[in-house]
Amino acid sequence: MTSLLNIERLSKYMRELKVWVFISASIPLIILLFEFLFGALGFDPLDRITRMTGRAALILLLASLLITPLRHWLMWIAIHVKAHYGKRLSDWNWLIKLRRMIGLFSSFYASLHLIIYVWLDQGANLTRILSDIYERKFILVGVAAFILLIPVTVTSTDNMRRKLGKNWRRIHRLVYLIAILAVTHFWMLTKVGVYDPYPYIAAVVLLLGWRVWYIYGISEDETPNDGMEVTPR
Repeated sequence: MTSLLNIERLSKYMRELKVWVFISASIPLIILLFEFLFGALGFDPLDRITRMTGRAALILLLASLLITPLRHWLMWIAIHVKAHYGKRLSDWNWLIKLRRMIGLFSSFYASLHLIIYVWLDQGANLTRILSDIYERKFILVGVAAFILLIPVTVTSTDNMRRKLGKNWRRIHRLVYLIAILAVTHFWMLTKVGVYDPYPYIAAVVLLLGWRVWYIYGISEDETPNDGMEVTPR
């Protein structure tokens, strides 16, 4: 059984893992570029690229939120299969190093999503944009999510984490509110009878539920470790 969790070696290949994460996170952009070059964006190219970038941003945001519970689940598995490695939460700290890259890719796609709306959809016309936000509330929700994403992205560096101290954690906990706003934005813009947003809504509910259970469900003598206390190496 221990061979099943011979993941100890993975932590020694962080550079290779980051390359694979980079390639995987770039797939939506690569698909859009190929579709653009070969004229395969469909009958409504603007809708295609808007939806693809928005969905990519949401998926990567949820993936970044999954890192913390994933560390706890892997530790639980390692304990129950009596593996030689992985019984301590700190054994899985290397996963946290991937979270920043995933989060930055989410911010990148969210920025593309907004730029496409502002420049291609609305022609960078502020009056039209404000009028559209007023008439279509899901855009207001999406803009609110993006505004909250800005401080999270700007403070994602190790240097900012050292400067901000405990405030860094407070800022980065905004990602849970951002996730709620993002799935709400997706749900509001979707037509009645279309169920595309529901898997994402379920994922957010599960991740938030785990978070609440973890903070309030542990015993009083345990100190919560949400992966934000790890000192960068």
